[in-house]
Amino acid sequence: MKSCLNTRVRPARLDDCEALTRVHCSGVTEWFKYIEGEKVADDCRNLGLWDRYLVGGPWMNKETCAVYLNYMLSAGQPVLVAEVDTKIAGEIDVFVGEEPPPLERNACISVLEVAKNFRRKGVGKALVRRAIRLAKKAIARQSQ
Repeated sequence: MKSCLNTRVRPARLDDCEALTRVHCSGVTEWFKYIEGEKVADDCRNLGLWDRYLVGGPWMNKETCAVYLNYMLSAGQPVLVAEVDTKIAGEIDVFVGEEPPPLERNACISVLEVAKNFRRKGVGKALVRRAIRLAKKAIARQSQ
């Protein structure tokens, strides 16, 4: 596996939404919308907010991505981005919470996306490693 030597992982910011949308859309192989309940292929530029959401969730539009990211950040949930030479190449969302025993305090990755042209270059691995460190700190803080 070829490594991206210039990968930097940092907390996501609201002004990252347009770049995050590009990352998530980069791997979409088929854009579609529903017309009278039937799935119809279409160009992504012809799709409205809801149609794009149905293809892949809130990350498919910068507007809905901003709402989602604002919710995550306001709730104190970690969202990290990977930059390669100042270009956002990936994202990871982590939910930190508490469940009944035996899970108790825990963290889980809810989203991990790497832009198509940055896959298999260590970007995802860098995001997961940083998320694990961050989750361990968050879980330790909750147990105090």
